[in-house]
Amino acid sequence: MNFFKFESRVFGDTNFYEDIKKALENKKGGFAVIVVLKNQKDSLNVRDYLEKNGINLENNKEAIYTQNKGLFFLYSGDDRLAFVFSSYLKNGFWTKKSADTKRKGLILDREFLELIKDNYNESNNVPISKDFVVKLWRHFWILNYQLQHLNNFLIPLFAIIIIFSVLGAIIFLSKPNEKYNKFFLKFIPTTVMVGYIFVIYSPLLILKINNIFLFLAVFFLITLITSSLSLKTSQLICSLFGIFSILGQAFLFDNILQLLSTAGYHPSFANRFYGIGNEFFSYLMGFIFILSIVSNMSLRNLFIILFLTTFVLIIPYYGVNFGGFLSIVAGIIIFLLFKTRHKIKMLATLFVFVPLALILILKNSYVYKAFASFDTFVSIAKRKMLMNLSYLFQYPATILVLLAFVILFLIIVQKRFNILPSVEGHKDKFVVFFIIGLFAYLLNDSGTIIIALLMGFLDLGIYYAKMVNEYAIR
Repeated sequence: MNFFKFESRVFGDTNFYEDIKKALENKKGGFAVIVVLKNQKDSLNVRDYLEKNGINLENNKEAIYTQNKGLFFLYSGDDRLAFVFSSYLKNGFWTKKSADTKRKGLILDREFLELIKDNYNESNNVPISKDFVVKLWRHFWILNYQLQHLNNFLIPLFAIIIIFSVLGAIIFLSKPNEKYNKFFLKFIPTTVMVGYIFVIYSPLLILKINNIFLFLAVFFLITLITSSLSLKTSQLICSLFGIFSILGQAFLFDNILQLLSTAGYHPSFANRFYGIGNEFFSYLMGFIFILSIVSNMSLRNLFIILFLTTFVLIIPYYGVNFGGFLSIVAGIIIFLLFKTRHKIKMLATLFVFVPLALILILKNSYVYKAFASFDTFVSIAKRKMLMNLSYLFQYPATILVLLAFVILFLIIVQKRFNILPSVEGHKDKFVVFFIIGLFAYLLNDSGTIIIALLMGFLDLGIYYAKMVNEYAIR
């Protein structure tokens, strides 16, 4: 995964971070904000204003130490973000809460232009603590640290995930063999699961472990320790930790991973700065799927968990995933239409559930607006579908991903050839998540990424079922 060409060198100097941090801690008041330079015209106007009225910290970091009032700014390594601190304001520290990003201190370029027209004194500015100013600086630093260092860690990490996924496929296709070391058979899926978790946390991990060899050593140490447990226990731990990593951070840590994680969206190119994005949605579905397989969960309990997940996905700020919400609801409805004997009773329950869910949505939320009128609903769904389908022509490789997903689905559901006997006991769960994945592909503008990630978890489920049923590994 490529971010952007990194040109600025200041983010390679940890002393620079500490120097600015200390300077901010010594300030008695001011206005702090991170500006997303998104629109070309507005961004040029912001840059013009900053360069005419402010002091670029990259060229003169000593300036911020002075007690003189001033405007200080620093561009990100890709020039798409700017950290701005104005010490002209008195009476404490202030920032602006964005109507677009829904976050304090992270605003779009056009919002910043409106702000400077009023000399930073807009009535909707919010007071903040000095600690919050330092926190903004830290977030800005983390985001830029990613631009410089993250690929060096992600490339080996994804390579490990792919290699062990291939090893798992080779073992799966082979006949049961007692010569296989049982620890190694457990080590394979655990490596992949821990790999996914490390991908989610990688931007934060490299701040503490900025050495690729030490990073990989910690990764394999954790994998070895987890693999020493039973296969069921190790997979349960990984899946539960993965679910908490997505849902827990949303509610307990202000969606911080959505802003900073590789599995979220870097603000430099994001349209979403909060909630659960499509990548997080696919990881969430994957971890829930593995949990349902290893715990031998009943379909009823699985549906309860998925229903609760849809509630989370429509909660303003914390969830707000229109495509994910529809994918789960539509996927379950289609499954029940074909699989459940008491179809009418089950569908009636679902159709009662959907309006109840919508009641929880505040009127200013994105999902509420999507359902506000039929025309709006159709317009959003059509835009997402057309955008996703256009990728098939722009990037032909996406056809292979979709084709592989469909072929795996057909192999699971067909009854003529007993190709995957080990998954027979979990067949319905596979079908549910395949249908959800197909709807997610159609209803999300990054649907290809969703089914690619989900397919990795489905393959893990197939591998786990074979280890339990044919190798008697528990």
